[in-house]
Formats: sequence, structure tokens, C-alpha cells
Amino acid sequence: MALMNDQAPQPLPALGRIFQLGVIVPDIEAAMRYWMDALGVGPFTYMDSTGPIRCTYRGKQTDVRICMGFSYSDNLQIELIQQRNDAPSPYRDFLASGREGVQHVAHYAHDFDAAGRQLEAGGAKHVYTIEPELGGERIHYYERPGQSTMIELVPLNELRRRYHEVLQNETRNWDGGNPIRRYRDFLHFYQSFGLL
Repeated sequence: MALMNDQAPQPLPALGRIFQLGVIVPDIEAAMRYWMDALGVGPFTYMDSTGPIRCTYRGKQTDVRICMGFSYSDNLQIELIQQRNDAPSPYRDFLASGREGVQHVAHYAHDFDAAGRQLEAGGAKHVYTIEPELGGERIHYYERPGQSTMIELVPLNELRRRYHEVLQNETRNWDGGNPIRRYRDFLHFYQSFGLL
């Protein structure tokens, strides 16, 4: 599994709480069904696209196209990601290395810039940036020496807080019906719940 490695990780700096496991899969429909049927995690909120984003991977702009499924196990968000094109990205490289599963853990950082500096001081390298048109603030991925699982650093703002609250409520109130709730992209989701 991607979280395991022969080299023991160095202690993490104060990044804020882990709120998400990012799981890379080759078939998101099959993966959502597996998590629901075998692991009891559901329902899933499916986004067919991110909507407009700007991505930079290892210093070069890249046009990454992904679809995503979100659910929760208690307070931990499960994010399933399938990449739909061959653009350079950490997701593509993860699958190309023969792996699938947990590719990143995500932290909410109250001081985003300070948390990034702490990571880099500990030897981590900033390799991927996502700049969403909605939600405003950039998201960074970091590689750590000797570790195959990346760290995703996310600034917590009011829109993201409300978005996660809605997703968690969908999970807490699930009665087994409507197991996959489908949205075109984040804008469609936000508008459906009056978040904008």
C-alpha cells in the first residue's frame, strides 16, 4: 500500500488536521461501488469534472482532466480520483509506477504559507499546484524524501468549510438510497446547495 515504506517517515510539522485520503483509481465507477459494497462507505458525491482550474506540475503548466467521487468514513473524507487524459500529473505518474490506492493525504492549514515553509524545511518538495477558479485559493502537493505518499496542503476558507459540511451531512443522513449523487462539476454542486 502506498502509505507503507521501508524508510520510517520523519515527524510531520504542524500542518493542521488530516481531513482526506486521496485514492487514485483506474475505474472510478467500480471503485465507488467497491467502497460502498465492501467497506460500507457511502453515499458518494460524484463530480464529472473539476470545472476550470490551472495546474502546474514540476514547474510546467499541465491540462489535467479528472473526475472525482467523495464520501466520508466518520470525519475522514475519502476522495477517489480517475484521470481521464494523459497530461503530466502526480495521479498519472502514480498509476504509471504500477500503484493504485492512497496517493496523498490532505491537511487543512490555518497558515498555508507557514505550513509550506515548514514542510520544505523538513526536506519536502513542492511539485504540484492546483488553482481553482472557484474556491479561490491554491492547493499544493509536496513530495517527502523516501515516501511514496504525497502531502496535499489546502487553505481552509469559508466556502470549503461549508462544502465539507454539506458532504458530511449527505453521508450522515444516508438511508441507503441514491448511492451516487452526480454533478457536472464543483459549480453545479455549489449551486445545487446554495453555497454561492
